[in-house]
Amino acid sequence: MRHRIDKHRIDRKDKRFTTIEKSENISTILPELQINDAVLFDCLGNLLANEMFSDLSIVYSKNKIVETVERIFSDIEMIAKNVHTLIIVSNEIFSDGIKYARDAEPYLYALAALHIRIAEISDVVIECTHGSNMIYKNTLSDQKMEEIFNEKILR
Repeated sequence: MRHRIDKHRIDRKDKRFTTIEKSENISTILPELQINDAVLFDCLGNLLANEMFSDLSIVYSKNKIVETVERIFSDIEMIAKNVHTLIIVSNEIFSDGIKYARDAEPYLYALAALHIRIAEISDVVIECTHGSNMIYKNTLSDQKMEEIFNEKILR
């Protein structure tokens, strides 16, 4: 993981990126952000796994899953309200055909719940798979979408 993060930093060195590493409790990065920032949050699935599995003594009842989802969603919403653009990368693991172990069900439920909650408040929801983009939601103007896809915002 450390090697991958270092590689990302090197690749982005001349592109005005600032890398903030935070594997849990992402709301603590708020003091480092400014209102005109564009934040690329990579990756929701990893954050959720870190939050859920850092203490293996926790039993994820339905209430505990809901509490975890609400806390992470609240952190994301807080960040979104304090920056210009928030782009969230996640994993789509629900149609891969794999039968996951029963122990993974709380994680799967929580990730699905986060996807739904985030999509509800998002201006744009795009699935990027093998170089193609499927737009599921778009409340932005055509001009704004063109800016996004022409990397005027994402660089």
